[in-house]
Amino acid sequence: MPSRSELDAWFGQVREGVVFVREARCVYANASFAEMLDLSLSDLRDRALATLLPSEDRPSLEAWIGERDPAPVELRFVRRGGSRRLLALTPLTGVGPEGAAQGFTVRDVTDKRLLQSELLVADRMMSVGALAAGVAHDINNPLSYVLGNLEYLSAELPKALKGAAREDGRDFIEALGEAREGAERVRRIVSDLRAFARADSEGTQALDIPRLVESAVNMAFVEIRHRARLEKVLEPTPSVRANEARLGQVVLNLLLNAVHALPAGHQQKNKIRVRTYSEGHLACIEVSDNGGGIPPELIGRIFDPFFTTKPWGTGTGLGLAMAHGVVNELSGDVTVKSQLGQGTAFTVSLPGLPASARTAPRLPSDRSERVAPSARARVLVIDDDPLITSTLRRTLEVEGHGVSVCAGGAEALELLDRDADFDVVFCDLLMPGVTGMEVYGWVAVHRPELGPSFVFMSGGVFTEHVHRFLETRDNPRIDKPFAPGQAGEIVRAVQLSQSVCDT
Repeated sequence: MPSRSELDAWFGQVREGVVFVREARCVYANASFAEMLDLSLSDLRDRALATLLPSEDRPSLEAWIGERDPAPVELRFVRRGGSRRLLALTPLTGVGPEGAAQGFTVRDVTDKRLLQSELLVADRMMSVGALAAGVAHDINNPLSYVLGNLEYLSAELPKALKGAAREDGRDFIEALGEAREGAERVRRIVSDLRAFARADSEGTQALDIPRLVESAVNMAFVEIRHRARLEKVLEPTPSVRANEARLGQVVLNLLLNAVHALPAGHQQKNKIRVRTYSEGHLACIEVSDNGGGIPPELIGRIFDPFFTTKPWGTGTGLGLAMAHGVVNELSGDVTVKSQLGQGTAFTVSLPGLPASARTAPRLPSDRSERVAPSARARVLVIDDDPLITSTLRRTLEVEGHGVSVCAGGAEALELLDRDADFDVVFCDLLMPGVTGMEVYGWVAVHRPELGPSFVFMSGGVFTEHVHRFLETRDNPRIDKPFAPGQAGEIVRAVQLSQSVCDT
């Protein structure tokens, strides 16, 4: 092996780290390698290389270092203070005589691998999200007419059963109510799934934080219910401008971390608590568990890339790092408090929007927001799915409205060219042939007075073109599957809006 002065002359000023190892001990290291670990050269001299690695990684190092001709490898190293970095070691060739200490160049690839991991996760999530969104879209149409027809039957069956025996009538109505509840649960699941599988991964909007957290809880509940009791305290918070899917993933990660912190088989003892609250102008989300807690010496490292307390190979150590990055991009903060044997609490604090910037819902979303009944309306429904059009016709006619239907955009254009005297037009956005956007474009030129009456319907799968279209329109939008009574409420809301404009 060359002398230390020769090695310093060769490697002392290079930017890459260099280390020589004999019998698994450092016999030479340059300043760049020491800097990567925030150590001095004297700290490294004659030091066992394994002591620079996490204990769980040392067996793989010993197996690798013992190879006669070791291949390049990437290993996690522990810096002074406990943070971890991923270093790539490549054998030096042609340096030192046969049997001398083995030399390696060293590069810090932490940030590169983190970016690659994020891209892989993003790519996988996009693929899964596209599949999930497609499945949700395919479910939405049949679920819309299942719910619509159940709603219709709920209104009409009591009338039909007036002459039936009391017990028979009660059983029919109870069975119908249970069917409606089951279909409504499916609707909520599909709605939550769609929020996490949106294709517009870069778009932002004003988000209702308690509602976002409720959706994340619904997504995680299949994991939670077998492991712990769940407590929810969802107090109002300021709205936050963020990407729904990315911020939802942060909350979902925190929930799953809480699940994994609890021992299996103690469901009644284990507890996860989810809370939203305001603190000044901040919207806060707290996820806590009563698990074993995090050792104090590890608290400062849990947001480091590749740091994990799970066994090697079962956790990437990227979940909290990525969550921390998303929250930081929103000018927020993630903090953690933990006590051994007591549990852990993560808190996400995000700057809320000013009251003037918050987006109020355009349409009533629940029974407490319903618009007062109004006069009979003339309604047009445009959709290529005949069961959607027949369901909307049936439910709106029960409320006294007159309903016409068109089986697609081309048929709608023919009708509107002859007759445009409609109070409300429900129009599906994506239809084969002539799309809802093209129908609206024709109306904007030839029947502009009808434009404000349009209500766009969607199954949840959007292209960039559809997003741009919606961003430039103030028309109401209704997502399939519709909530019970929502179509009638929208008709009344549009009528009310038109009457306000007329006055």
